[in-house]
Amino acid sequence: MTMQTLLSLKELTALSTQFITAASHIELPTGGTTSQLVSSAFKQLSEQDLDFKQMINALSSSPETTSNPEKIAQLQSLIGEYSNYVSLVSTIAKKGVNTVETLGKAQ
Repeated sequence: MTMQTLLSLKELTALSTQFITAASHIELPTGGTTSQLVSSAFKQLSEQDLDFKQMINALSSSPETTSNPEKIAQLQSLIGEYSNYVSLVSTIAKKGVNTVETLGKAQ
Protein backbone atom coordinates (compact mmCIF):
# COMPACT_ATOMS: atom_id res chain seq x y z
CA MET A 1 0.00 0.00 0.00
CA THR A 2 1.45 3.41 -0.92
CA MET A 3 1.16 6.49 1.23
CA GLN A 4 -0.88 8.16 -1.52
CA THR A 5 -3.66 5.63 -1.01
CA LEU A 6 -6.36 6.83 1.33
CA LEU A 7 -6.80 4.42 4.17
CA SER A 8 -10.12 3.16 5.39
CA LEU A 9 -10.78 3.29 9.12
CA LYS A 10 -10.38 -0.49 9.27
CA GLU A 11 -6.98 -0.34 7.51
CA LEU A 12 -5.87 2.55 9.71
CA THR A 13 -6.83 0.66 12.86
CA ALA A 14 -5.03 -2.45 11.62
CA LEU A 15 -1.85 -0.48 10.91
CA SER A 16 -1.81 1.25 14.28
CA THR A 17 -2.51 -2.04 16.05
CA GLN A 18 0.35 -3.61 14.11
CA PHE A 19 2.78 -0.93 15.33
CA ILE A 20 1.65 -1.21 18.95
CA THR A 21 1.85 -5.01 18.84
CA ALA A 22 5.32 -4.88 17.28
CA ALA A 23 6.51 -2.58 20.06
CA SER A 24 5.30 -4.93 22.77
CA HIS A 25 6.77 -8.08 21.16
CA ILE A 26 10.38 -7.17 20.51
CA GLU A 27 12.57 -10.11 19.59
CA LEU A 28 15.75 -9.83 21.65
CA PRO A 29 18.83 -11.87 20.84
CA THR A 30 19.75 -14.46 23.43
CA GLY A 31 23.08 -14.19 25.12
CA GLY A 32 25.33 -11.20 24.76
CA THR A 33 25.83 -8.32 27.12
CA THR A 34 23.13 -6.13 28.57
CA SER A 35 24.44 -3.31 26.42
CA GLN A 36 23.95 -5.40 23.27
CA LEU A 37 20.41 -6.35 24.31
CA VAL A 38 19.45 -2.73 24.98
CA SER A 39 21.10 -1.58 21.76
CA SER A 40 19.24 -4.20 19.72
CA ALA A 41 15.88 -3.32 21.27
CA PHE A 42 16.48 0.40 20.75
CA LYS A 43 17.38 -0.15 17.10
CA GLN A 44 14.18 -2.14 16.45
CA LEU A 45 12.00 0.44 18.19
CA SER A 46 13.70 3.30 16.36
CA GLU A 47 12.97 1.69 12.99
CA GLN A 48 9.31 1.15 13.90
CA ASP A 49 9.06 4.72 15.19
CA LEU A 50 10.49 6.07 11.94
CA ASP A 51 7.98 4.06 9.89
CA PHE A 52 5.10 5.36 12.02
CA LYS A 53 6.29 8.99 11.66
CA GLN A 54 6.73 8.66 7.89
CA MET A 55 3.21 7.29 7.52
CA ILE A 56 1.72 10.14 9.59
CA ASN A 57 3.73 12.76 7.69
CA ALA A 58 2.76 11.34 4.30
CA LEU A 59 -0.92 11.22 5.21
CA SER A 60 -0.91 14.71 6.71
CA SER A 61 0.71 16.22 3.62
CA SER A 62 -1.79 14.61 1.25
CA PRO A 63 -4.45 17.05 -0.05
CA GLU A 64 -6.94 14.18 -0.27
CA THR A 65 -6.54 13.55 3.45
CA THR A 66 -6.50 17.15 4.66
CA SER A 67 -9.56 18.19 2.63
CA ASN A 68 -11.78 15.37 3.88
CA PRO A 69 -13.15 15.68 7.46
CA GLU A 70 -13.51 11.89 7.77
CA LYS A 71 -9.87 11.36 6.79
CA ILE A 72 -8.77 14.11 9.19
CA ALA A 73 -10.56 12.27 12.00
CA GLN A 74 -8.74 9.07 10.97
CA LEU A 75 -5.43 10.94 10.94
CA GLN A 76 -6.15 12.27 14.43
CA SER A 77 -6.85 8.72 15.54
CA LEU A 78 -3.53 7.57 14.06
CA ILE A 79 -1.71 10.39 15.84
CA GLY A 80 -3.38 9.29 19.08
CA GLU A 81 -2.20 5.73 18.47
CA TYR A 82 1.32 7.07 17.84
CA SER A 83 1.15 8.89 21.17
CA ASN A 84 0.16 5.63 22.87
CA TYR A 85 3.03 3.86 21.08
CA VAL A 86 5.54 6.44 22.31
CA SER A 87 4.20 6.13 25.87
CA LEU A 88 4.49 2.34 25.69
CA VAL A 89 8.07 2.52 24.44
CA SER A 90 8.94 5.06 27.13
CA THR A 91 7.49 2.85 29.86
CA ILE A 92 9.31 -0.22 28.53
CA ALA A 93 12.59 1.74 28.45
CA LYS A 94 12.14 2.99 32.02
CA LYS A 95 11.34 -0.50 33.27
CA GLY A 96 14.39 -1.86 31.47
CA VAL A 97 16.66 0.77 33.01
CA ASN A 98 15.22 0.11 36.47
CA THR A 99 15.79 -3.63 36.03
CA VAL A 100 19.41 -3.13 34.99
CA GLU A 101 20.01 -0.75 37.92
CA THR A 102 18.47 -3.24 40.36
CA LEU A 103 20.61 -6.08 39.00
CA GLY A 104 23.69 -3.87 39.20
CA LYS A 105 23.02 -3.00 42.84
CA ALA A 106 22.42 -6.65 43.72
CA GLN A 107 25.88 -7.69 42.54
